[in-house]
Amino acid sequence: MLGALKWDLGALLLLGLLTLLWSSLNEPTLQPAESPQTNGSRPPDRTEGDVLLLLPATPAAQAAELRALDCSYGWFNALWHHYGAFATAQSDNLSPQILAGRSVVIVPERVALSLPRAAMSALEDFARRGGQLVVELPREGWEPLTGISTTGAVGQARRITSADGLGVHGPLREHLVDTPLTGPLLPTAALLPRPAGPVILEVEEQPGLLVQPLGQGRVYTILFDYACSLTALHQGKPARHMEFGPPGSPRWQPTENRVAHERMLTSHVPYADLLKRALFDRFSEHRPMPRLWPFPGRHMGAVMNTHPSSESTRAALGYADWARKNEGASTIFVAADRFTPSQAAMADQVGAQVGLLWVLGQDRPPLTKARGLGAMQPWAEELNLAEQLTKLEANLGQGRQIRLVQTEEGLWEGDWDATFRRLSAAGLRVDTSFGPGASEHYGYLFGTGMPFYPIDSRGLPLPILEAPYVLRGANINPARLKRMLVNSQNYFHQPLAINVPADAMAETPAAGILLGFRELHDLARAHEHWVTSVGDLIDFLVARRQSVLTSQWSAAEQRLTISVNVLGARLQSAPEGAIASVAFPRDFEGRPIRRVVLDDEDVSLSRLANSGAGDERVLEMPPGRHVIAVYYEPPAPATDEDLDTLPAERAP
Repeated sequence: MLGALKWDLGALLLLGLLTLLWSSLNEPTLQPAESPQTNGSRPPDRTEGDVLLLLPATPAAQAAELRALDCSYGWFNALWHHYGAFATAQSDNLSPQILAGRSVVIVPERVALSLPRAAMSALEDFARRGGQLVVELPREGWEPLTGISTTGAVGQARRITSADGLGVHGPLREHLVDTPLTGPLLPTAALLPRPAGPVILEVEEQPGLLVQPLGQGRVYTILFDYACSLTALHQGKPARHMEFGPPGSPRWQPTENRVAHERMLTSHVPYADLLKRALFDRFSEHRPMPRLWPFPGRHMGAVMNTHPSSESTRAALGYADWARKNEGASTIFVAADRFTPSQAAMADQVGAQVGLLWVLGQDRPPLTKARGLGAMQPWAEELNLAEQLTKLEANLGQGRQIRLVQTEEGLWEGDWDATFRRLSAAGLRVDTSFGPGASEHYGYLFGTGMPFYPIDSRGLPLPILEAPYVLRGANINPARLKRMLVNSQNYFHQPLAINVPADAMAETPAAGILLGFRELHDLARAHEHWVTSVGDLIDFLVARRQSVLTSQWSAAEQRLTISVNVLGARLQSAPEGAIASVAFPRDFEGRPIRRVVLDDEDVSLSRLANSGAGDERVLEMPPGRHVIAVYYEPPAPATDEDLDTLPAERAP
């Protein structure tokens, strides 16, 4: 009896093993992939530029919360967006020689906390000689330069409560008060808004941004965390411990979960860029400040369309072919297991740039490779990011490298920087995953349409750009698209990326998707937008950053002299070359431009493009070195009454 039972148990055991073996052969055990990460690093300094950004000499400690993050490179993103060409220097290298020839010097919070007295004296001398100094969150010791005390209880900045001191009307003043802020708010005494007092912006009913004369120059004092507010708008505002979502949230989340405020989910307004202009436009009140225009020629913005496809590459190629027939450009993002050499040839024929769709195994099966011995391969190992990239590049052929990426369904890890660090480690250079996902969401969820460098938890930029999109799938319709183009043309001047998934009509069929895409390129051209691709836009912006612009102001002659060395980029969407134009204020102290001279030849004022609302004039030119002289109408002779109303300078 016992012997028979042993045989029965043995047979059952053998049957179980055979069943397990059969199951493993048909459904191998999946080993999840882990993609390596890299850290941010400090980019090389640039020595030329009217604006100098002082940066910390050493990296900060890893931040466990947003308030502890060193956001100095938030200033880097802001200056790159607005000016294109600017200088940087480590704070421990600060000297009168480095300050020579600058118009504006920016001191971020962490630099302001550590500058020695000798460096502060050099900055004071710079301002007294006519320079403009910006100091973020100044503490004890800065009173001789800022003219205010910040001792007392530190508050919390959440919103701008008054923009009366801007001295302007229109969209900037109307929408700036809706910009969400983050971080501390330093206290100071109650002061009046301009022109009666020094306050430009009030934050939480107290001074937030002030400007005071110092000698022949100006000192701007920012009492809230300007750079971290910009960084939170761009990269997201973590809920706790540099993580997004409540405890227990899934690892992969939609990027729209990162927005700094719920109003960002339905925004026709690029709030981060308004915050930049609220400060940077003020510099031209002291003397006209030129900049490199963020688009080539006379364009007022840019339009790009992208087409992610996790399954149907053929549909993505169909969208790209439509764009080509309408003189447009496209980027398709394809899964490595759904892209063949023949489809690579088709992508070339329709002029589509190819990027990687990083498959995460959330919305579709993961990419895997079998593991085992011979026919016995009971394990499946998921392909990590680098392996997916290698597989796609092999199918692309001709040794071409891929630098563009979009994640599956725009999903992102729920912490501050891990996904950015994985993408950077794989050698990818541009991500396009940030933007609206739900059909009811749209617009500038991350405060801008401009690409930005993400900052790691030590405050250092990662070598990858995030290029956010503004519309996707079911939230696309012609009326919304036209509104964004009109606003961009007339005031905001943005690159607008439109993300049309290859399966959009199958997943969320809507007439607006097809109608919007059909009209996209014609509408873009009608509203003076450059029809380009994400990759071409990045190449243009990199060339703009590598260009050089410096200027000098002669108050006696009311002449702004601009010296530029402009680099161009020969692109698929601009075969003749995409070259940054030069923009300068249309007037100074209310007096218009009377003459413009380019390389010793007069330029007809009708040749200058008008930047929408008309606050700047834009001059296009060929690449290379040029000298531009801009003459403004001279001031009327001063009367005795005018002399009586001049503001008094602060004592030396």
